Amino acid sequence: MDPSQPVTSGRQDTEPIHSVELPGVKMSLLFRHGDVDVLLSDIEADASLSDGSLGSGFSWHLVVEGRALFEQGDMGWEVLPAHSLSLPGTLAYRMVNTGKEALRLLSIVVGPAPAGESAAA
Repeated sequence: MDPSQPVTSGRQDTEPIHSVELPGVKMSLLFRHGDVDVLLSDIEADASLSDGSLGSGFSWHLVVEGRALFEQGDMGWEVLPAHSLSLPGTLAYRMVNTGKEALRLLSIVVGPAPAGESAAA
């Protein structure tokens, strides 16, 4: 299999699966249907990811491995493995890996991707 080719789910109403690597972060778009994206993100120790990389709108994040600090304005929430956090998407937020090990998140984002780009293309 050619890793540069997108993988499709076999359904005509969904988009291909994509991955992107940013400094300290790897994001994979697992599923997209309409304005709903399901993403898997791996964030290295001391790295972070902003919501601008994910898209805008309501989001739900499940910490699969590691610990996450979600920062939104003056507020912050630490989320431990097997716990989740929902954010309304009205304010920008940032996810920070506060641990020494990699952080893995499963995220569902409802809303459009940033103008002119795919959430993880």
